[in-house]
Amino acid sequence: MAAVRLLRGTWSELGHLAAPVRRRVFIEEQGIPVELEWDELDRASRHIVGMTDYDTPIGTVRLTPNAHVGRMAVLPVWRRRGIGKQLLQAVLEEAAAAGMRSVALSAQVPVIPFYEKLHFEPYGEIFQDVGIPHRMMRRALQ
Repeated sequence: MAAVRLLRGTWSELGHLAAPVRRRVFIEEQGIPVELEWDELDRASRHIVGMTDYDTPIGTVRLTPNAHVGRMAVLPVWRRRGIGKQLLQAVLEEAAAAGMRSVALSAQVPVIPFYEKLHFEPYGEIFQDVGIPHRMMRRALQ
């Protein structure tokens, strides 16, 4: 597992680091329209950004006030190194510290097994979000 430094904060504190990762993954790689990537929840959410030893942002995730984990992205070259797991564990810690009893997320169908390994349970039917199949998942917090 690659060691990364995790920064936690608001969009005003971390947006300049999270935005390039999200742009690369969601807009450039997955073809999500730029106008759908940025929303009002960015300002209201807690953000976590994974940084390399060279202060380069390589992954990000956010936690909305209504306990939704979202906008999780890891740059392609850094995938399958445990970065996503570290980001998700950190966001779960944030949720628990905020008193949330559970969290939910919209998982892209190909990565459902990743979330299942971290004790998320799928529910509901598969649906399309920006042309990509997703399924809702949730996890209770201790």
